[in-house]
Amino acid sequence: MTTPAQRTLAVLNAELFLCALTTESPESLDVPRILMQAGKLLAHFPRQGDLALTANALPSVWGEPLELGPAVAESSE
Repeated sequence: MTTPAQRTLAVLNAELFLCALTTESPESLDVPRILMQAGKLLAHFPRQGDLALTANALPSVWGEPLELGPAVAESSE
C-alpha cells in the first residue's frame, strides 16, 4: 500500500527524473536504466482515482483532464 508521503515523493522524483532526461543527449541515454527508474517511480505514482479524489477536494490545484495524452491512450488499448 502506498502512503501519502510515498505518493508525494514519487511525484517530486518524477519531476526530477524528467528534468534530468531533458538535459541528456540522445546518444548518452541508458535505456535499461531509464526503464528501471520509470518502474520505480510508477510503484507509488498517483493513479487516476487518486487524482480524481484530490481534484474534488482541491479544484484549484487539480482538475479533470480534457483528454489523456497519446502515451496513455496507446498503453490502455
